[in-house]
Amino acid sequence: MRTRRQADLVESEAVVESRPMASAVVGQVLVLVVGAVLLLMGAIALARAGFDGDMSVPVVQVLGFTHTAWLGIIEVVLGALFVLGGLSPSTRDLGLGLGIVVLIGGVLVIAAGDSLPKELALERSYGWFLVLLGVVGIIGGLLPGGRVRRWSRVDAAHHAHHV
Repeated sequence: MRTRRQADLVESEAVVESRPMASAVVGQVLVLVVGAVLLLMGAIALARAGFDGDMSVPVVQVLGFTHTAWLGIIEVVLGALFVLGGLSPSTRDLGLGLGIVVLIGGVLVIAAGDSLPKELALERSYGWFLVLLGVVGIIGGLLPGGRVRRWSRVDAAHHAHHV
């Protein structure tokens, strides 16, 4: 049996509902999409190029870009890290950092032109693709995160019924 004091305490309790902010969810999705694209491209490159022998030959096409097994490995690793960065609003900083790295890598690929390492079979058009992925990763990492909290009062009768 509840005393009047216990009933008063129950009446004054607030219930907090917490959910991620919409921008945090959008940021996570952007980071996850970049990761999924890189994972998929890398996996296709590895399946087509194979692991037997020299990892820089053969040169294969994946979504219109030349790839070697080396580039496929790099994409799989980066893709997995992006996916880890997109799993939670608290890990999106990883997506931001990786987005910066991929953006810089894309700029270097564009600027280097023909002096790029032949082991990766990189093209300038792929550099622009990396710039795009990097920008998307950065945006995903920079979108505001956090949680939205909604407070509501619970009356004693409702609380007693659900306890």
